[in-house]
Amino acid sequence: MLPLLYFVTALPSILFLCFLIPPMQSHDEDRHFLRACQIAAGQPVSQVDVVTGQVGGVLPIAEADFVRDKLSTDFLRQEDSLHTIRARLTALERWAEKQRPFTEQRFAAFPSSAVYPAALYLPQVIGIRVATAFTQKVFIVFYAARIFNAIIAIAIISLALYCASEHQYLLLLPAVLPISLYQIASVSSDAGMISLSILFVGLCLRFEHYDSRGLRLCLFVSLLLITLGKPVYLPAALLLLTSRNRLGWKRAAAFCLKLMAVGLVSYMMWSYVVRSFLITPLPISAGSAPLVQIHSLTAHPGAVVSTFAATLAHRGWTIWFDMIGVFGWGGLPLPTWFYMTTSLIALAIIVCLVANVKVFDQTRLALVLVAAILISLAVFTAAYVLWTPPGSFEVLGLQGRYFIPLLVVCLFVAPPLRSFGKYSRACLCTLSIGFFFISAWWTTRTVGAYYFPQSTLVGQNVHKLFRAGPVDSCPASLDQVRSDLLAFLEGGRTTLHDTRFRVILTDSAGAIIGESDPRLIGNDPNEWRANIWMPNSSQRIDSWLVQGTLACSFAQIEVKPPTIPTY
Repeated sequence: MLPLLYFVTALPSILFLCFLIPPMQSHDEDRHFLRACQIAAGQPVSQVDVVTGQVGGVLPIAEADFVRDKLSTDFLRQEDSLHTIRARLTALERWAEKQRPFTEQRFAAFPSSAVYPAALYLPQVIGIRVATAFTQKVFIVFYAARIFNAIIAIAIISLALYCASEHQYLLLLPAVLPISLYQIASVSSDAGMISLSILFVGLCLRFEHYDSRGLRLCLFVSLLLITLGKPVYLPAALLLLTSRNRLGWKRAAAFCLKLMAVGLVSYMMWSYVVRSFLITPLPISAGSAPLVQIHSLTAHPGAVVSTFAATLAHRGWTIWFDMIGVFGWGGLPLPTWFYMTTSLIALAIIVCLVANVKVFDQTRLALVLVAAILISLAVFTAAYVLWTPPGSFEVLGLQGRYFIPLLVVCLFVAPPLRSFGKYSRACLCTLSIGFFFISAWWTTRTVGAYYFPQSTLVGQNVHKLFRAGPVDSCPASLDQVRSDLLAFLEGGRTTLHDTRFRVILTDSAGAIIGESDPRLIGNDPNEWRANIWMPNSSQRIDSWLVQGTLACSFAQIEVKPPTIPTY
């Protein structure tokens, strides 16, 4: 029942998000789209441009133009004036009338996705192939890739829930996290990684009690794809050892080692194929030096582990909230109450598990603990080597979405649902289903508020609309500033008891460029959030509190233009 409920509910919600989110508004969606287009064109291995030394491939110019045009703040500002999905698709239709034909091609760079194997992009490639059979409009090809990626990911997760019927309420949770819903609605390979990790754990749970050639083949394929995409998750294969009660330790260990060996060897073979890309400079953090970091890792492992611990102590909550959901390129958080509510739900589920600790399998607990520690160390190590400059006291580049497969592995520790007490079982089922609907609702609501602003003031001048109030006693504060590749968001509080207030953002000349939206903060009457798209030049952004016809300025921030990748 739950797999069907998930499918019929998640499918329309995520397909709606596919059209609600503008193109290129997910981490590296631009590069994942170009990589999928390359594979769909029959080029499974990327190339190195002999002139520039960049990694990518020869693609239709129209595809690179589409990415470059949509990955810009000018495009997003134009989108703000279009208040419906239909209007935005109509605008893309007009853009497509001027695009170049697919026969005109040139080299496009997409280094961070060039190292991924073609198998990870099978859903997107199917969508691209289907679309190009009927049209050469790039925006239709793009949305087809999104839609097929979403449908196949949802189908895989539904299969996982069916396979693990005694654990399906727990496995539902990582699938319906806001960030999971958001990433599944994109062209990103994250959709495949999230769904495959849930499927693999679901198959491991089934493998404890059942066996067949089909089941073993599915275990092999899912682990192979996960390893090829992100080898840091290879330790998840240790979960197969829980089949010891059915197979015995020797046979269970042999099967586990066989799958790990095949996964590792396959990744090494693919690494050999793309070895020329690995020595090509990648767009990683400024000051990073992977070779120096590898030396530090081998020469001073204790100091590196201390850096990992310091990162977890200082940024643990940030990573946790990021794993729950921060949208766009990392600049749009959910309302604060949502993170608190999700944390309380997680705590309640942990209490349910602890209340049934007597039925826990100690060996199972130990295997999950070892797998979780190894995956965590692997994720931290990858970020330390690739993105962290030498001498940094913290690991940089960690994103919450990298830990979703780790969360899935940790859920494996739970005993079967039938082993729970009556009240624990009812509580777990209620919390899982309830969180599913809350997450889907607030994800679409927050994303809609972010990408479909309703302000009628943008473009007008604050000095002509409102009377200036006293600056020294302006009852508002700026408490939060977030920025990402394309967006800039401010947040804060006011002491006003009248909820009919607004915060507007203006440039130095007083032109209104953004307005607070209560849909971004939930029900707190004293909180506000407002966002703008990054300017094309350095600007001073003034924040104004507006009540009635009176406006007072309470904060100024300097904003610099973003550095957009070239294609």
